[in-house]
Amino acid sequence: QSAVMARDLVLEDYPEAVIEIIDPKAAGIGEGYLSMLAVEARDTGKSLDQVKEELLEIAPKLRTYFLVDDLYHLMRGGRLSKSSAIVGSLVNIKPLLWIDEEGKLAPIAKVRGRKKAMREMLSLIQEDIGHSTALVSYTDDLAGAEELKDQLLENPAISQVLIMPLGPVIAAHVGPNSLIGFVIGKENRK
Repeated sequence: QSAVMARDLVLEDYPEAVIEIIDPKAAGIGEGYLSMLAVEARDTGKSLDQVKEELLEIAPKLRTYFLVDDLYHLMRGGRLSKSSAIVGSLVNIKPLLWIDEEGKLAPIAKVRGRKKAMREMLSLIQEDIGHSTALVSYTDDLAGAEELKDQLLENPAISQVLIMPLGPVIAAHVGPNSLIGFVIGKENRK
């Protein structure tokens, strides 16, 4: 809705502008990843309609996996009950979340311990790779992001991994020491 309002404001001053809006059912860096792919497609000479068509095909294949370190941030955001946050923290549960086909943050696994959770996230990312570039994002854990990057680059299907800090809005929901992995799959999210 915000994008539609922004487009309408721009068109008031620049009626000749051509602005296309796509709902990628993603957020933050996931949207940035798709924007990078749009620029690549444009730079190869594709028209706006061709780029839009390509993004509409790619967006449902975008996988976004979150490894959350601090359960209390999920509790404060209303995604976890207080009792679950307390018990989960006591037994060192690290939830893995992902953005589902509807664009909603959904739990995918609960793993005991950060190292096991990182291995599980790596496994999930590598299940379905349809593009040679992956992205890793982080909150207060650049070393963990670098480690995940190195592990991803061991997969011959991935030739490039970009690392960037998570934006403040989403970081406030997932908390410190979170890692997020982005990859384009071969199949649509289910």
